[in-house]
Amino acid sequence: FRIITFQELQKNIFVNYNFLCRRGFWAPEISDKKIARQQFVNNMRDGLFGLCMRGNGNFSYRLYETLALGRIPVIINSDLKLPLENILDWQSFSLVLELNEIQDLHKKLYGFSLKYNVEKICENNKKIYEEYFSPHGFIKNIELYLAESKLYKRVL
Repeated sequence: FRIITFQELQKNIFVNYNFLCRRGFWAPEISDKKIARQQFVNNMRDGLFGLCMRGNGNFSYRLYETLALGRIPVIINSDLKLPLENILDWQSFSLVLELNEIQDLHKKLYGFSLKYNVEKICENNKKIYEEYFSPHGFIKNIELYLAESKLYKRVL
């Protein structure tokens, strides 16, 4: 999915979204991982969007990094369960695409950029991270996570 997704992003002629494409997990082409990490953070800060695709599991820690840096998650839905779905309206502060919509990613990003005040969403996303997903926010809201876990287990 990643290669197809990056190919779609390269089709965008309207806006440079500045996504960083590496050859593998943790930038194997860069020997100094501190440099690779700093390049990633700088790249994320320079853009408005963060691509959040699943890794080996059906999960992306990039989602939390994107929110922590006050950017807009672009979530490729691979039947994942977003945290606190019953409390947070993910559609209001991220772009969620189904797998069959990847071919329209560049159009969806452009449309999102025109339709919404992306700077305001970025500002709000940093607050969402602090409130719910930072270590302090997680501890403060542990009851929400436990309730969600119980609710999720009942669905199974």
